[in-house]
Amino acid sequence: MIYPPSELVIDPVLIRKYDISGPRYTSYPTADRFVEAFGEATYRYWLSSRNIGGIINPLSLYLHVPFCSNVCFYCACNKQVTRDRSKAVQYVKYLQREVQLTADLLDDNREVSQVHWGGGTPTYLSRDDTRSLCKMLSAKFDIAPDSEYSIEVDPREIQPDSMAFLAELGFNRVSLGVQDFDPAVQKAIHRVQPVEMTGRVTEAARTATPTLTPTATSEPACVGDCDDDHRVTVAELVTGVNIALDRATVAACTALDRDNDQRVTIAELVAAVSRALEGC
Repeated sequence: MIYPPSELVIDPVLIRKYDISGPRYTSYPTADRFVEAFGEATYRYWLSSRNIGGIINPLSLYLHVPFCSNVCFYCACNKQVTRDRSKAVQYVKYLQREVQLTADLLDDNREVSQVHWGGGTPTYLSRDDTRSLCKMLSAKFDIAPDSEYSIEVDPREIQPDSMAFLAELGFNRVSLGVQDFDPAVQKAIHRVQPVEMTGRVTEAARTATPTLTPTATSEPACVGDCDDDHRVTVAELVTGVNIALDRATVAACTALDRDNDQRVTIAELVAAVSRALEGC
C-alpha cells in the first residue's frame, strides 16, 4: 500500500538494533532484574546503605494492588481477578506490614518525591483501606508537598465522587487505561469502555481539584485485522486526543485535514498526532 507523504522518519538501523525480545518497558526495575540472587539480604543492604553512604536523593514508592473485578485479555500484569473483596482486606494488612518493614530500614532520610499505586486496579480497594494506606505512608515517610502522587484508574470502576475522594487523599495524578475506542476491539479484549465513559471520568478528574491531572495510558490491544491499514474515523481520533490532551485537538484536526466521517490509516494517525503534539 502507498501511504501519503509524512514527516515520520524511520531509522532502519535502530529498528534492527532493537528488533529483539525484551522485558515489558512499563515496569522498573524491568522483569529480568528480578532474580532469586537478589534476595532479602541484598535488598536490606542496598536500602540501608542510604543511612551510611550519603545517598540523599529522594525516594520513589510503588504500591502494587493486584486485584481486578474482570480480566482484560491483553493484560500481562501481576493480577488476581476476583469478586471476593475480603482477599483485598487481608492483602492490605500484608502491604502495611511491608511499609513498616521498609521504613524501619531507613533513618530519618525518608523524603519521597513520587508515589504511584498500580495494579491490577488500585481503586478495587475499599475507601477505608485506601485512606488507611495513605495515612500510613504519610506517617512513615516524609512525602514532599510537591511530590507526584499518582494512581491507576479503571474508568469502568469509578463512582461519581471517586475523583473528589482521591483528590481529598492527596492524589494529584490519575492514569486512565484506554486501549481502543472501537467497540469491536473492546469486546474482543473483554474491556467494554465507551468513549463517553472515559470522557466523564476525565472531566471529573479535572473538576475535582485544580491539582488532579488525568493522563491516558494504553497498551497494544489490536486483534484481527489491525495492521497499518486498520482504519479509524477522524472523529474517533480527535475524541481520543481530546481526552488525553486538550491542546492537541485543533492541531490534530488541522494536521489530518479530513472530514469527521472519513477514515484514516494508523500510519496517517501516527503522523498526524506527531505533528499535533509538536505545538503542545
